[in-house]
This record gives sequence, C-alpha cells and structure tokens, in this order.
Amino acid sequence: MLRNVFTEYEERYNFATNFISNLVFDFEKNTLMEYRGAKILLQKKAEAVFRCNEINKVKTYSLRKQNDNNSIEYQKIDENSIYNKKFDCIISFESIQPEQYFIQIIEKFDKLLKDNGMLILSALNKEFLTNFVDSKNPSAFKGVTKGEFLRFLGDRFKESKLFSQRIFSKNEINHISPSDLFLFEDDIPLSIIKKRDDVLTRMRKVGMKSLLTFDKNMSFYTRYIRKSTTDEILDTKINKKTYVPRPYNKGDIPLFFVAVCRK
Repeated sequence: MLRNVFTEYEERYNFATNFISNLVFDFEKNTLMEYRGAKILLQKKAEAVFRCNEINKVKTYSLRKQNDNNSIEYQKIDENSIYNKKFDCIISFESIQPEQYFIQIIEKFDKLLKDNGMLILSALNKEFLTNFVDSKNPSAFKGVTKGEFLRFLGDRFKESKLFSQRIFSKNEINHISPSDLFLFEDDIPLSIIKKRDDVLTRMRKVGMKSLLTFDKNMSFYTRYIRKSTTDEILDTKINKKTYVPRPYNKGDIPLFFVAVCRK
C-alpha cells in the first residue's frame, strides 16, 4: 500500500507535538483525524485545540479541551472565536494546493500567529506527482515543489525547516502504478472513500473466487497474473516505508514535504 492516509495524519500530529504549545489552531480541508488529532495534541502541550474544517468551501468551527478528568470536551464555535485570537501554533496538513490559494492561506496564518509562533504544514510533493499525473490533469496542480514551499514560507517566516515524509528511491517510484497514488479530493467525504475501498476489496475477493473455479491449481494465476518475486519484494519494501517525518536531505524524493516555521 503506497498510502495509509490515517497513518500519514497520525504521524504528522505526533510529529507536531515536538513544536506545539498552549493555543493551537488546526485548519484542514477534511474531517479526517479531527478527534484523534486533537487528543494527540491535548495529551502533550496544547491547552486548547481550535479547529476549522473547510469542505466544499463551507467552513465549520470547533473547540476541544481536556478537562480535569482527562476527558475531551467538544464545543461548536463561530469564526469570530478563531479570527479574534492569536495562536501559539497553527497546523494544516495537505490543505495547500494551487499556488494562489497557498499564498492566500499563508497570509491568513501569518496574521493569526503570535510573534515566535510556530506554523506546521504538509503538502504533496509536486515533483513526485509528475511521475504519474499528466500535465493536463487537474491533479497535476496539487502540491508544491521544494523550491516553491521554501520560497512562499521564507517570505514571511524568519525560520523554516523542511522535513520529508514517505521517501522513495527512483527504482521504487518506477514500480508504483498511478492507481496506487490515491489523491485526497476536497469534495469527497471520507465515508465515500472508505466505501470505495470496501467495494474494491469485495470485488477482489469475488474475482479470486471466480478464478479458482477454473484454475484450481492456480497455474494460470501464477504464470500470468501474480507479481514476480522481485515485484513482491519491492511491494513489501514500499509498505514498510516509515511515515515518520525526518529532516530533508538533498536527493530525497518524498511523497510529502512537512515544513516547520517560526514567525
């Protein structure tokens, strides 16, 4: 599996706990990991996690705090509760896509951050995507290059450090098929994605059952369908790739960039 979206997000939240403090604003384009992410942050140094979900251009706002019994309290809030505050840390994962939107959202985050506040962002690596997506495809405009990321952030933040998440070699990239590269769409609810994956799993099971009715010894499968030993080894290697962000090194080809910036 090239992408486990839940693990990607969980490891980013775990990573973010190294930099957060006090008031945290979490801006996302989906509801993925909303509760779990807040819990991870609150169990570390966050006093309160303010959240904005922007889906299909509709924004909803919430606040989560941990009470004296270590339970997490949830409260719906309005946008004034966000935009009248200054935050110690702002987090946004995989919500930065077209260049103009990137610039606008960075400007908004800059205004909401306290002096010396921390901004933690993740974005798809556009250079990784070009191996799979035709330039005419709208998905080609997702993500940013390393140069774009640092240029956009360097204009507004006094410190910016880049990290890599899910690093692949050129040989491994050549082994990946475009169908493996699931790109999260803003307008597709997570429940739809899960249903789609469940349907695909059922289809595979039905297909294998049908195949076994005429290929009981699996000779046809072994000869024409099953991946070679080399392919299976590469699959295993790709599946085991760590999701934990690490400092970017020259020559890295990550699926995601994660930036940590200080205002």
